[in-house]
Amino acid sequence: MSKKRFNKPRLHCPHCGEFMMVRSSQEVMPTLRKGLVDCMNNECNFRGQFWFEIASTVAPSDMPNPDVHLEPTPFLQKRMAKQYEQEHQIDMFQPANDADRS
Repeated sequence: MSKKRFNKPRLHCPHCGEFMMVRSSQEVMPTLRKGLVDCMNNECNFRGQFWFEIASTVAPSDMPNPDVHLEPTPFLQKRMAKQYEQEHQIDMFQPANDADRS
């Protein structure tokens, strides 16, 4: 099930500040799109090219694509390290199992 969609991100014209409309876009890679945008101000008429990149992982996917490799943000790195430490912490006061001694 997909998440509820919110308003689309809006780009502003770098010249007049009016909203811009995406006219076309194409996938370059799974994490990169390029396209054309037009200024909605008829007196400005600026047209430009944009690049949209997903640059890093803020929260890992529950369905990761093995072909996509994005570096975790520093916040996520710290969170993952803390989780790893908690999962692999040794309890010094708990007796070891016989299987662990061999």
